[in-house]
Amino acid sequence: MKHFDRTTINHDSIIGSASDVNADSVETINPNLIQEDPAEVQKQIIRQLVTLNARSKEHGEYLHTIMMILNDMQERQKISTDQLSATSSSSHEFEKIYETLPVSSEESLNILQNALTNNDTLYNKTVKMLSLIGGGDVKESVRRILRKLITNEYAKTFSYTGHKNSKNAFNKTILSSLLIMSN
Repeated sequence: MKHFDRTTINHDSIIGSASDVNADSVETINPNLIQEDPAEVQKQIIRQLVTLNARSKEHGEYLHTIMMILNDMQERQKISTDQLSATSSSSHEFEKIYETLPVSSEESLNILQNALTNNDTLYNKTVKMLSLIGGGDVKESVRRILRKLITNEYAKTFSYTGHKNSKNAFNKTILSSLLIMSN
């Protein structure tokens, strides 16, 4: 068996010719060529190694791209999950506010006022919900919204400005703001 002399092969020409090889095919070495021209066999083996190396590098680049896309998708999923949990907590807060209506005491009015004053999103959701109550005309709409906002008994403790019979001022409450914004 003959030994190959590495010095007789021009590596630059092999690398150059390896780039000419179709990357989708791997050459097979002709068994007859092994006996006839061992130097040519060595060139073919090196050409195939260079081709495989190039493919490996290309696959590494594809893998890197896929990993970047995967990381981006994971970040988006985390953001969506965070937004969903924020929305669900906001919905839970809205449900708690909705359950306090109609207001029947000063204590429940203070709870409602504190919750809506500190949270614009919750305030806007409440206004939107009240605006959906509607009515045939403005008078009916106001009456229906007031029924949702305050009980008749508690409403008797208010006048609009608070001047009549030392009653509380309705226009200074969050209920007045909700009523006006929802019409």
